[in-house]
Amino acid sequence: ERAGARGETVLVALDDRALSTLACNIMRRLGYVVLESMSPADAEGFARVHKSTIHLLVADLATPRVRGREFVRSMKTIRPGLKSLFVSSQRYGSLAERRVFESGARLLHEPFTPEELAHAVRRALESAE
Repeated sequence: ERAGARGETVLVALDDRALSTLACNIMRRLGYVVLESMSPADAEGFARVHKSTIHLLVADLATPRVRGREFVRSMKTIRPGLKSLFVSSQRYGSLAERRVFESGARLLHEPFTPEELAHAVRRALESAE
């Protein structure tokens, strides 16, 4: 089965501009409605004013300014039911990774291929998170 969009909207909040643009372009080609934010505050603004459902937040696991889990938690207070996919260049040991993702959050390691992104987004959208 093709890992493409089914009418979903994805909000991208990645610190690295080049990576953000690449991810957004890949997801747009897959048919997703993509909102690209320039900062966590910008993403929160999108969450507050966007009229229709935002199905998935794609965010950094950690940035110099914001810890990903706290950011996702605050976004879920604005948008209950929002699912999340974390992106990270770090490799975590299995125990640490289990602790971080016990809530059902998903993780995509950089660098990733367009196919890996497509499948990670689809899995996150279909998760029971």
